[in-house]
Amino acid sequence: MYPASLARGDAEFLSPAEYARRSGLSKATVSRRLKDGSLPRLQPGGPGTRVLIPAAALQIPASPVPKALDSRPNPAPHDRPRGPRPAWKRRP
Repeated sequence: MYPASLARGDAEFLSPAEYARRSGLSKATVSRRLKDGSLPRLQPGGPGTRVLIPAAALQIPASPVPKALDSRPNPAPHDRPRGPRPAWKRRP
């Protein structure tokens, strides 16, 4: 799945900010991809310490963005939010 150099330990590692700069992604996108597991990561000090991303991950194609749970383009009128209408939307 990932390059063999990751298993050998001779890979170069990047911080999430440096990875974002080199890949052209935003820091928020890198953070989301680390969280959902689509980017490999290493935390040498254990949980709660700095996160490192292998530089080889720059060559790994990005996984597709998951589809929204509700993929309907426009919700039907009966799918409006529950609760009373705001005062500014009420007719006089």
